[in-house]
Amino acid sequence: MQDTTESVSRMPEPESSNNKKTITLYTIIAFFSFAFIYSQYMDGLNTSGLSGGLSLYIDFSCWLHFLTFSSIAFLVVYFVERILERRNKLRLVLFAVTGSLLTIYLYVDSKIYSTMNLHINRFVIEALMQEDALNEIGVSPKLLILTVLPVFLFLAAHFLISPLSRLPVATVKFGRRNIVIFFLVLAALVGIDKLLFSYFYFKAQPFVFQLREAPPAYLVPHPYHISKLYGYLLGKDPKTSFTEPLGRGAVASESEHLDYPVNPQGDDIATIHDYNIVMVVIESLRQQNVDSQTAPFYTKLAKETIEANNHYTGGNTTHFGIFSLLYGLNPYYFHDFRLSQVPPVGISLLRENGYSVYSTTARTMRWYDMDKFMLGKNPDTFIPKDGENYERDKQVTDRSIEIARDHEKTGKPYLNFILYYTTHADYEHPDAHTIFEPEIKGRVDYSDKELRGRDRQKLVNRYKNAIHYVDSELERLVTGLRKTGAWDNTILIVTSDHGEEFFEENSFGHNSNLNEYQMRVPLLMHIPGKGNGDIEKLTSHMDVMQTVLGEIFNTTIEEMPFQGRNILSDDAGVVYVAKAHYQRPGAYAILGDEQRVDVNLHGGFLEIESVSSEGEASKDGDSEMRHGMIGLLKQIQELRK
Repeated sequence: MQDTTESVSRMPEPESSNNKKTITLYTIIAFFSFAFIYSQYMDGLNTSGLSGGLSLYIDFSCWLHFLTFSSIAFLVVYFVERILERRNKLRLVLFAVTGSLLTIYLYVDSKIYSTMNLHINRFVIEALMQEDALNEIGVSPKLLILTVLPVFLFLAAHFLISPLSRLPVATVKFGRRNIVIFFLVLAALVGIDKLLFSYFYFKAQPFVFQLREAPPAYLVPHPYHISKLYGYLLGKDPKTSFTEPLGRGAVASESEHLDYPVNPQGDDIATIHDYNIVMVVIESLRQQNVDSQTAPFYTKLAKETIEANNHYTGGNTTHFGIFSLLYGLNPYYFHDFRLSQVPPVGISLLRENGYSVYSTTARTMRWYDMDKFMLGKNPDTFIPKDGENYERDKQVTDRSIEIARDHEKTGKPYLNFILYYTTHADYEHPDAHTIFEPEIKGRVDYSDKELRGRDRQKLVNRYKNAIHYVDSELERLVTGLRKTGAWDNTILIVTSDHGEEFFEENSFGHNSNLNEYQMRVPLLMHIPGKGNGDIEKLTSHMDVMQTVLGEIFNTTIEEMPFQGRNILSDDAGVVYVAKAHYQRPGAYAILGDEQRVDVNLHGGFLEIESVSSEGEASKDGDSEMRHGMIGLLKQIQELRK
């Protein structure tokens, strides 16, 4: 009887042991899945030019960061196992679902980062919630299928776990004492890592910003605490990364109000010319590919008009670029105007002086609610209902010519904001405009790594062919304006919302890098009576509306709240390009004639991330870049009450 009792008492042990093996195997599978996916982030790190020791530190920090989060996940699994020890089915379902969700998150995030240098964050999530979002960001159906594939793979692994869990290698035992020691050692390593990161940050080593952005949810100490600690240990350093606090005015809150005219009025503001305004924005058109082959008509027209050869968008994303173009303000204020829906002062002045306002766009302007405030209340809107982007662009041209014809008959001035879209991913165009070959055919899979290598030029050729098509639509538009007789009484602006990158600096599209490919765009201006010529000074989207209105209104327009400069004047200076964000940009490129500085607005400080030449020169009180940084701080504060 005693032997039977002992036998009965031992019966649950194999089942319990098997269940523990099952849980352990889930953990092991999840760990190696995460490790493989996490290694994809390492491909995006550029360690060229760094010493072997610094490269080793970057690898150590990234993998330590991964190990820390994986260990925390294991610790959660460990405690849940204790809580649900007798609820085996619930425990297995919980682990399977949790593991699947975490795998999906890392997988999707790694794909987004490897393609566009972005992580899943509020900017990406809000972008995906916009109307027509997949078309806007160029995501193919194939990529969507790939993002949900890990769900089925991880859940399918459950059916393999039961037999595999009987293997001896599937059992890994962790005693509480060993777990405590492991986490104490891990905490010590993390502490050392953060001290090293803080030191390199304090010494203004540019690689720390790349390290901070590459892995998901990489945690860093606050700049204030870094400054206090190393400032006390090492004293003040002229090479410190943070230059000065941003000040209260730069830390915006939704409760603050802007010093901006809601309804500008006054007898002293009147038109001197009732020029029509046709503003053409060509999506994702970068300056580097606008030439006599891709854009023969633009090149010809540029010789007859005014062309700015060193022109930059206000931000490397659509809503920032168009905002700076129409408001003449720093995109830092985009979210404030999105909340208040106060229209640009220039649009309001035009309406008060009898102008009709049109929005003639191939795709919706509902992206980040732009249609609700950027062209004022209820503009006459035209959006083609269907068709490929190039078919929609053709309809936009037809409608724009029709508007010009109607207003030439009535004599009433108008503004028409035109948005062409063929040059946006995935660059579909009519076969007749396949000038550059070979090119990628059909839908583009942007997750394909061959786009970084052998197929990159094929994708660029497809983009160039799309430019060639839009150039033909621009020719049709100008020809139509001339035939209606409106050309000599029309200001024509041709530009882009932002540029486009094709992995020249390890990223695709826009919204990611502040480089020449994503920032520099063409600008052509036809202004009656101003002739032609090239402008070589640095110009910005923030300059355009002020320049246009300066030709229409009397000189008191200079008193309006613009932050740019009249392009036709002799005024020159630095320009600012904001990095994409769903609300307020946290990074800028400050561009001068001789020097460039990349800065971050982080933790209440303005950080210098990189300098194109000697860093000390930028901090000289009389230097162009020093004035540029002070000017940026002024711009992001001066409209706040």
